Amino acid sequence: MNLILIKQSEIIQSTSSTASSQTEEQHHQVVHLTSKDERAKHIANHLNKKSGETVSIGIIGGHKGKAIVQHQNGGGIRLEIQADTLFATPDEPEITLILAVPFPMRIKALWPVISSFSAVTRIVIVKGQLSNPEFNATKNLLPEVYTSLIEKGMMQGGRTRQVKVDVCVSDDDTVSKELLDKLGLLCKSDDNNVHDGIAR
Repeated sequence: MNLILIKQSEIIQSTSSTASSQTEEQHHQVVHLTSKDERAKHIANHLNKKSGETVSIGIIGGHKGKAIVQHQNGGGIRLEIQADTLFATPDEPEITLILAVPFPMRIKALWPVISSFSAVTRIVIVKGQLSNPEFNATKNLLPEVYTSLIEKGMMQGGRTRQVKVDVCVSDDDTVSKELLDKLGLLCKSDDNNVHDGIAR
């Protein structure tokens, strides 16, 4: 992991009093990671971060920055986001990757690899004419499987831009101009002809 990814829903607003005044409050954004969380294990065991040290964090769909590590009883970790370190990521190209549904274990391995590339913002899985229909039912095409794998790849690639996924493997979804049009992947050229805009 080159970046500790945080979901917006994980961020908690916290307040504390300053040492100089018990009535003056400071507001913090914190994230609590349990001892079983892979991010906590990575911070503690791989990065060897001690309490008071900082790690690089990224908010999914948002900014990057730093957070102060605080080890908790029971092995959990509290991250205090440093608001003054947050910055927006620069604009980058947006690439849509279209894949004919591969062998189930191969797509499972590909999710984090593809998602590590910051320019890839959309992955479309389609049923090719030669695709094995048995592959269409694999659980590796379900959000409950690929979401965590995509986030793993995002952390490895140090990116916060989200990856949109479209899985089109029903009987009516064989790759065609009609399917590409439904996915918004057709474009018109200056001569008003319709092209798929795909780099092959």
